[in-house]
Amino acid sequence: MDQIALENIDFLAERSIEDLHYSSRQWLFNIEFWRQELAFFQTLLDQNADKANSVDQKKQIDHFQHLITYYQGELLDEYHQKARRHEKSMRAMLDGKPSNVDNAFREKHNILFDQIVSFDNQFKQHKLDFYEFIATLLKS
Repeated sequence: MDQIALENIDFLAERSIEDLHYSSRQWLFNIEFWRQELAFFQTLLDQNADKANSVDQKKQIDHFQHLITYYQGELLDEYHQKARRHEKSMRAMLDGKPSNVDNAFREKHNILFDQIVSFDNQFKQHKLDFYEFIATLLKS
């Protein structure tokens, strides 16, 4: 996801359709990677939930379970569908070899870019919190 962090919105207006297409393919790869991570987190949560002794720890388990369910069942599916449609549109443009990409399409790309970057930032923070929580359960 570091590739996304390096992208600059102003630069997107200058990028070729090939570069934008590459970005959308990276988004699809990252979405699949996040799905695998979430499946791993679910396994960790399932294997360690019985170690939660306090009410606070049980609340944290519920919180992480909610996040995993929401991300797996809704949010990543939504992003995957959007990114897939976007990628297909760009592939069609590449097959037609257009001379340029219109501003409306670039705006859609920028919006999806912003959503995925925002998700990535939130996900990283939740991962840190989750690892810290699992580490406390493993110590008990």
